[in-house]
Amino acid sequence: MAVPLKQPETKEQRSAASLLAQWTRKVGAALGGPILAVLFALIAGAIVILITWPDKTVDPFRNIYNAYTTLFTGSFGSPTKISNTLVVVTPLIFTSLSVAIAFRAGLFNIGAAGQLAVGAMTADVIGLTYTSWPSWLLVPTMLLASILAGAVWGGIVGFLKAWRGAHEVVTTIMLNWIAFYVTDYLISSPRFTAPLGVGETNALPDNATLPPMVNYINQFFGTQLNPFLYRVDISILFALIAIVIYWFITSRTTFGYEIRVIGQNPKAAHYAGIPILSP
Repeated sequence: MAVPLKQPETKEQRSAASLLAQWTRKVGAALGGPILAVLFALIAGAIVILITWPDKTVDPFRNIYNAYTTLFTGSFGSPTKISNTLVVVTPLIFTSLSVAIAFRAGLFNIGAAGQLAVGAMTADVIGLTYTSWPSWLLVPTMLLASILAGAVWGGIVGFLKAWRGAHEVVTTIMLNWIAFYVTDYLISSPRFTAPLGVGETNALPDNATLPPMVNYINQFFGTQLNPFLYRVDISILFALIAIVIYWFITSRTTFGYEIRVIGQNPKAAHYAGIPILSP
């Protein structure tokens, strides 16, 4: 019985297989790190629960299961909870991009939390001070002022790094605490603190906030979703756009290439003619 010969792959098939293999490797490399980080975080959390749970008579693994079940259902258990999660995640996306672009340059921006606090408090102070301004003027002013405040706070670290070679990890940690205490002072001041001393500022007026996305969904689709239940606003769209812009700059521009070269090998970048300011 004759065995049919296997037809050799065509050039197009080999090219498609090569592209698929390259794409698979890129996706695996991109997702492998975040997935491992989440797994290690869950394992570390489970260990902490095992060590610190007060009632040792209860099955410890049951406690871990209950804790993580509550974590996931509280974050993704309903459309309202998903909306609330997105409200919290949105500023963290912007903050994480500030960490990511510094990391590409070989710098560790440990001060992102302080920069976020300074930017958020700046926006809050403006929103609670100029309440008579129209929304089209007040909201952009708050956004630009908060961006500038966070940039200036992070710029202090960059200045010290370039001027005296101060390590960014040390200076960002120190500035974090300054930012936290200044923010805490402003929150507790009579001018900005909320009634009953609940550890937060007064609520921003409507003209100082971005509209919830459900307003546009209701208008476009004729639905009647409650904006108090679905609080996520259009800033989540800005965050997603910022991710795309970050990817494009770091992966498809000369400036992004220079950042990556500096982060991987500053000496090689210097010899290649890329300007590097050093103390």
